[in-house]
Amino acid sequence: MKTEWNFSLFYKNENDAQIGKDISGFSSEVSRFEKKYRNDLKYLSDAESLSSACSDYEELIAHVGCTKPRMYFYFLCDKFSDNKKFQARMVEIESVFDRLMNKIVFFGLNLAKIPVDKQKQFLSDKKLSKYKYFLENILENAKYNLSEAEEKIVNLFNQPAREMWIRGVEKSLNQKEIVFKGRKMP
Repeated sequence: MKTEWNFSLFYKNENDAQIGKDISGFSSEVSRFEKKYRNDLKYLSDAESLSSACSDYEELIAHVGCTKPRMYFYFLCDKFSDNKKFQARMVEIESVFDRLMNKIVFFGLNLAKIPVDKQKQFLSDKKLSKYKYFLENILENAKYNLSEAEEKIVNLFNQPAREMWIRGVEKSLNQKEIVFKGRKMP
């Protein structure tokens, strides 16, 4: 049974220049999305435009620069839970992503303001069937939304506290070893 992780599937090492390039690429995509949708609200009244906007949002969230650097350092921190350098880099990357995600928080808030009659129309439209669950969740939770400025503040403070709690618990659990057939295993 193989118990070693192959981090090279992500990057050469923690100083790989590709990490910065991936983050920079994601940052550019966030800016492109924000520029395209912040002031053009056609997607709030037209199913085809909404489908296109949801597709762009889906692509943005799935962008390699959004997930790959975070997962790389997340796994490094899991494997090497005592490494302060990896932990510091993880916090730094999460901070960058929190700021980037705050640039597009307007999108979900705008979707949540779609009038009820239009909501029903959109949720039954075949062009939007792929995004029905996504839209239902946003619309259902709209009553809990704050202003954009308040949401940004909550995002900046909520994520670090939550993440620190999770990382602390995971760190203590990841330091545990078991003995299996006479061998210590993480």
